[in-house]
Amino acid sequence: MKVTTVFRFPNGMVAVMDEHGQQISELQGRFEDVKEKVEAAADDQTEWNGWDVTLVVPLHDVDKLVEQAKKLSDEHTRADK
Repeated sequence: MKVTTVFRFPNGMVAVMDEHGQQISELQGRFEDVKEKVEAAADDQTEWNGWDVTLVVPLHDVDKLVEQAKKLSDEHTRADK
């Protein structure tokens, strides 16, 4: 198992991914609880993300965000023509 990416969320939870993009469940949880195991499994190529993540979107807002992103993409595509 190779730890390639570690995400830490504002609530202190950690998600850890392997080289195949799969979550490694035994290394996930509250950072304080899994810190030693995660650090032991990580190496100098591990990407550490999310220490400053502040955007948390409620699920009911996801559709609205996707719609806004599509609109911006369409506007950008028209501007390029």
